[in-house]
Amino acid sequence: MFKTRLLPILSVFCLLWTLLAGVQAKEVQKLPAQLPDLDGSYAGQLNYIDYRSNKAVAIPMQLHLKTSSDKTMLIADRVYTDPGYQVFSLSVMRYEAKQAKWYDENFEQGNHVSTTYEVLSFDLKNDRDWKLVRSTQGQDNNRAARLTITESLQGRTFRSETRVDYLDTDEDENLRRNWIELTEKSAQTAP
Repeated sequence: MFKTRLLPILSVFCLLWTLLAGVQAKEVQKLPAQLPDLDGSYAGQLNYIDYRSNKAVAIPMQLHLKTSSDKTMLIADRVYTDPGYQVFSLSVMRYEAKQAKWYDENFEQGNHVSTTYEVLSFDLKNDRDWKLVRSTQGQDNNRAARLTITESLQGRTFRSETRVDYLDTDEDENLRRNWIELTEKSAQTAP
C-alpha cells in the first residue's frame, strides 16, 4: 500500500524535475564581448510615419560611424533633411555585454538625451554580417511606449527599424514607426 501511494508522488516529482532541468538547460544567448568594426560612411533614406497624416515620409540621410579602439563604444554622426530644415544628430554609445546594456548619449538640435537599452539579442557573424535588437521604455506620439530597435549590417547595407508598443493598452500594437536603409558610400555607384 505504501508503494502504491508513493508511486504517483514520485511520478509528479520526476516530471517536475525533468521540466526544471529543461528550463535550466536553456542557455541565455551569449552576447559578443565587443562590437564589430563599424567604421564607415553610409547614405540612403530615413522613413518615418508622420503623426498628423499617418503616412510614410522618406527623407535623405547620411550616417558616419566610428568604433572605439577597444570596440566597446560607437560614435554615430547623422545628418538628415526633414522638409524645410536639416537635422544634425550625434550619438556616443557604449555597449556592455556582461550587463546586456546599450547606453546612448544623443545630442540633437541643442538637446541632450540619455537612453539605456536592454540588449535583447546580438547575432554577430562577422564585421559585415550582424544583427542587434535592443529595447527601452520611452515616448511615442506623447504616449508611454516600449521601443524596440532592430539594426543590422549585411555586406554594405545598414538597416534599422523602430517598432512601438504602447504601455497604456493591453494590445500588442507592434507599430512600425521608422526604418532606415543605407548603403556604404564606397559601395554606391555614381549617378
